[in-house]
Formats: sequence, structure tokens, C-alpha cells
Amino acid sequence: GGGQQLQHHHSRLRLRTEMCLDDDAGVLYVGRGSDLAVVDLWDTDGEGMASASRLKGHYEDVRCVVLNRARREVYTGGEDGVVLRWRLGVGSERGEDSTCRDG
Repeated sequence: GGGQQLQHHHSRLRLRTEMCLDDDAGVLYVGRGSDLAVVDLWDTDGEGMASASRLKGHYEDVRCVVLNRARREVYTGGEDGVVLRWRLGVGSERGEDSTCRDG
């Protein structure tokens, strides 16, 4: 007879989140999709929720977040092949970019 072929479909669950903590300032920098979320851990509402803002700059997912305390900058790298530099405390809404190329 006609046997049925069972096919397994696997979906990939992404649990990896790119982040960097500035424990001196109490700020957590988190890659959330194509945005950089900035979470002020010391600035909470009455229910203990930290305030957060999102900075836009990448066109694809953020894959790495690096803090340079001495220069007061955060660097992000994304799947879009771009490295962005975010100056802390400047209030910039978009990072300065430098395109990464292989080779």
C-alpha cells in the first residue's frame, strides 16, 4: 500500500540576546532586533520597572554590543555588515556607521 511519509519541520528558536552592562552607571545595553535598547536600571517607576529607550541605526539584527568606558562609547555590530558607534550621554538617535567588509 501507499505508505505516508512523515516529515519533521524544525523551527529554530532564537534565545541569544546580545547585551553589555555598564555596572558603574547602572545601564544595560541590549540588542533587540535592529535596535539598541538602553535600560537605566537605577531609574525605575513606582512598580520597580526600569526605564528604557530604543536607539535606531541598524537595518538588520544587532549581533554584538561592546562598551568602551574610557571613551564613553558603545559599539554595535549587525547582520547588515555595519558597525555603529554610539556616544554615551550625547543624546544621539542614530549611531555613526562604518561598513564592515569581508576580505
